Amino acid sequence: MKNNKEIVIDFYSKIIGKSNKELADILIKDDYIQHSPTIEDGKQGILKMIDMFASLPKSQNPDKPFYRFISDGEFVVAHIGISFMGQKRAVVDLFRLEDGKLAEHWDASEIIPSGIDNMVEGPVEIKEHESTNRNKKLVADFINKVLIGGTDEWDKYVHTNLIQHIPDVEDGNLAWKRFAASQKTEKCYRVLAEGNFVVSQCSTIGNNESCVAYNIYLVEDGLIAEHWSVKQKIPEAMAHDNGMI
Repeated sequence: MKNNKEIVIDFYSKIIGKSNKELADILIKDDYIQHSPTIEDGKQGILKMIDMFASLPKSQNPDKPFYRFISDGEFVVAHIGISFMGQKRAVVDLFRLEDGKLAEHWDASEIIPSGIDNMVEGPVEIKEHESTNRNKKLVADFINKVLIGGTDEWDKYVHTNLIQHIPDVEDGNLAWKRFAASQKTEKCYRVLAEGNFVVSQCSTIGNNESCVAYNIYLVEDGLIAEHWSVKQKIPEAMAHDNGMI
C-alpha cells in the first residue's frame, strides 16, 4: 500500500500530468473539500480542472516542474515551481488524506518575477527524521514569539547567514527581519514538519491586503538556515464557501 506522499506524487504525475480521470475517481473522495479559490468544491471540481488542463495547448518544449514534498501524518505539502500559460509560478499545495484518498486541499500561487530563478529551487532531500518534532517546535516558537508576538529574538531562531528565496530580499538574518516588519502575521493555522523541513500555513496582512502565506523552512543545527515563501491575496469571491484557510 502506498504512503500519503506517494499518493500525492501519483496525483501530480498521473492525474494532472496524464489527465487520468479514472485514477482521480479512485484517489479522490466524493466529499473532497476544496479551499483553492477558483476550483469548485468536491470531486467534481477536480474532474473539471483536469478537463481544463487537458484542453490547454501543449508546449513543444515544456519546462520540467520542480517539486519538493514534505509529509506529516495525514498532511502532505508540495512546493512546486511550474510554467503555466506562459507564466512561471511558485505554488504550495497542501493536502489532507483519509484512508489513502485525497480528502481536502489548500493552496497558494505566486508569479515568479522575471529574472528570478531561485524562488523555489534548492535542497529537497529530507534528512534527520529524528529531529522532526524538535524542528517543528523551533519554527512554531519562532512564528508565535517573533513573527506574531513581536519579540526581538531573531538570533535565537534564525542563522546569521540565512539563505533567502523571497525575491528582492537579500540573504541574511537582518534582511529578513526588515522585510518581516512590513508583513504582519496574524495567525498560524498549521505547522508541519518532516526531518529538517518545516512548513507553516498562516494568515498575513501586507500592503493592506489579507493573504494566505506558506513558509518553508530548512533547519540546520537548531537554527532556520534557509527560507522560501509563497503567498496569495484572499479574494472577495470564491468558487465555494470553504475559505482559503
